Amino acid sequence: MQCWTLIAVLLGVACWASPALGSGYQQQQLYTDVNSFARVGTTKFRGSSLNVFEIDGVQVAEPRVAFRASCNALKYSRVYMKYRLTLSVSIDANTLRSAKDGSKKVGQVTITGLKVKANKGLSSRQSGLSLMTILKNSGRSADLVFLCSSFRRCQYLREELLSNPSDVAEALQFEAFGRVGSSPVRFGAVRGASLPRLRCNRRRWIVFQRRVDGSLSFAQNWDAYVKGFGNPRSNYWMGLDRLSEMTKTSIKNGYKATARCRLRARNPELRR
Repeated sequence: MQCWTLIAVLLGVACWASPALGSGYQQQQLYTDVNSFARVGTTKFRGSSLNVFEIDGVQVAEPRVAFRASCNALKYSRVYMKYRLTLSVSIDANTLRSAKDGSKKVGQVTITGLKVKANKGLSSRQSGLSLMTILKNSGRSADLVFLCSSFRRCQYLREELLSNPSDVAEALQFEAFGRVGSSPVRFGAVRGASLPRLRCNRRRWIVFQRRVDGSLSFAQNWDAYVKGFGNPRSNYWMGLDRLSEMTKTSIKNGYKATARCRLRARNPELRR
């Protein structure tokens, strides 16, 4: 089950995601800070040193949050009326192993929420930016979604991710919320254990018009053609405003961004 809460960036960014409860602020009040429990050591997992705590008679390690390789094509969200760029993160919550001699009892952590904060540096460099997290796979992973006020703004963010991923990673902190048995626990804020990685097939196509049948008339007025209409998965026109913004020539970083168009007729009757 997925749930998300969006908080716009002013001087900083904080966003909460949980499949269980409603208000992010109220959720946080229900969880006990992990530092209220005894810290009994550390453990190593995939190069990360994780604190180990004893909670209700069992030992658990703090969750490890790491960026995954992502192919984050920019998309437009009709729900939030903004452009979105998504990074994937993994959440390893159960990294501690029981001792062979049975000297320690290891508990299980169930992740119920993930909060992300951005420092003021990222906020000032990327004005008009919002963040949200979406839990997936029963809390084993999440999507970190950047919502931008314009397509160009998301492009600038993507360029920063490509050229300075360490700067972006340094600006973000994650705070996981979970349950150990019946105890709700808020774990401390940590940075991602790896850098954001953008990997994908560069030869991608963006659909700006699609006609599959006659269920939607394309005899629209000028305002409709400027703003766009239809459904991207069916009959669709992107809109002149968005199409113009996506195809503007750029000379940033010493290269020009260009666009080319390919027309395809999937319906054999349209080829006659």
